[in-house]
Amino acid sequence: MKKMAIIHTSAVSLQDLTTLCQEIMLEVEIINIIDDSLLNDVMKAGHLTEAVTSRIVRYALMAQEMGCGAILNQCSSVSEAVDAARSCLRIPYFKIDEPMAKQ
Repeated sequence: MKKMAIIHTSAVSLQDLTTLCQEIMLEVEIINIIDDSLLNDVMKAGHLTEAVTSRIVRYALMAQEMGCGAILNQCSSVSEAVDAARSCLRIPYFKIDEPMAKQ
């Protein structure tokens, strides 16, 4: 079975996003990685920090090591960290807000 990880900065959308992905991608196992301190750290600093970026990169590498074929970043507040992670990965890492930003 194929696997996809979703990296979350909060549990707010966990169930809805997981359910939606399971409905759209029936043959894909969804693995959720949740660190609710990420968004709090960004809000406290007022910007994306190196420490938050480092954690996002490590979670992405973990997802790849777990056998995931793709990763979805759930939070637009940390989407710039995805760019750093992408350079370390062999699998696609999608930003939830990227299609909207392109339009």
